[in-house]
Amino acid sequence: MVAALRGARWWAAALAFALVPLNWMFAGYSWLAIGRRIDPDIRFREAMTVVLAGHAVAIWTPGRVAEFAGRAYLHGRGKGTAWMAGTGLETFLRFAPPMLVGGISLSFIDAEPAFAWNLVRLVAVAGLVLIVGIAMYPERIRRFLSRRKERPGLAFLSRTSRRDVLGVLGLNTARLLTGSVQLALLAFSFRAGAPPLVLFAASAATLSVKNGIPPVTVGDLGIRETAAVVLFGAVGVTAPVALTSALAVYVANVVLGAVVGAVIWARRDPVS
Repeated sequence: MVAALRGARWWAAALAFALVPLNWMFAGYSWLAIGRRIDPDIRFREAMTVVLAGHAVAIWTPGRVAEFAGRAYLHGRGKGTAWMAGTGLETFLRFAPPMLVGGISLSFIDAEPAFAWNLVRLVAVAGLVLIVGIAMYPERIRRFLSRRKERPGLAFLSRTSRRDVLGVLGLNTARLLTGSVQLALLAFSFRAGAPPLVLFAASAATLSVKNGIPPVTVGDLGIRETAAVVLFGAVGVTAPVALTSALAVYVANVVLGAVVGAVIWARRDPVS
């Protein structure tokens, strides 16, 4: 890892870090698309603030469960249940883009054993169809969850259209692709030695694995780094370079966001 840092092309690393605000922007607009169905008065600045603050506490809890309570607390307005339900919907939709991007990117990686990776692709396609198939009917989701007892906190689902769902899916896909570009740039910066398209495919596959698996680790570490070593290794990149690249993108997209979110909490002024 030290050798990778010493010989780095720092301009490429700087470009990767310069994309961090774009990554945050996609996350903010994704939450805004759902948030407006809960409260029409929500604006992008509020959505972005809540996303970053929620992220700061979410990474320290398995499954990012603290994000549910964090968003509800910061938005306020007496709609805690609705904000938590909206967070649940967005979390559910986040699993679809990795299925799509991961399935495609794995086609550019000649990894062994081939049978296992073909099975992964099959599961990805099935998961994509299942998630999108369910998410395209938010009103039916509301009815199913309210079949025994009416739940006012789910009323926003009746106002959520298929266009909203597709918008959130598109924004999260854009966010995943942005992260993939960042990781590819960082791998290039640390002289991975593979062609750019191959680096991008390995990066997209790595982040798809990370985002496609429910987060169970504290600090959001482990899955990304393990996947990077395996998938970058399949295209000839050494483990130290793969691990260094994965940790660098972790700093860019997780640590920096958590720092900004912590500052928001320190100066918090919940909307009421």
